[in-house]
Amino acid sequence: MTPDQVPLRFFQSLQQEDYQSTWQLLTQRSQAKFIDNLVRSWKGQQADVLEHTFAKALFPAQLYWREFKKSLDLKTWLDQRYQQLGQGTDEVIVKATPSEVQLLVYKENQQWKLGYIETFLDN
Repeated sequence: MTPDQVPLRFFQSLQQEDYQSTWQLLTQRSQAKFIDNLVRSWKGQQADVLEHTFAKALFPAQLYWREFKKSLDLKTWLDQRYQQLGQGTDEVIVKATPSEVQLLVYKENQQWKLGYIETFLDN
């Protein structure tokens, strides 16, 4: 998968409720931040249990992704055209058009991953 295909595939996996793919398409940093936030907000949950739950797309990960999906304007993301800007070896900017949002995509273990947290929540 090329860097410019990763964002669309991420949003398609959400639409199709293929939550194992959704999780696998995220960078390790994004995965870790999602888990960290959930451990703090879902009292009594352990990080290693949540990691397994999300990796296997078990409940409550399914519930989380359904609610996450509701918070997005998923159709807008699915209707975007994605274009790689430049030629990086481990980090690439992918531009979504017509929204003009620039998404960060990283190569980890020879696979391109969406930096969701890196794009939208890192300062």
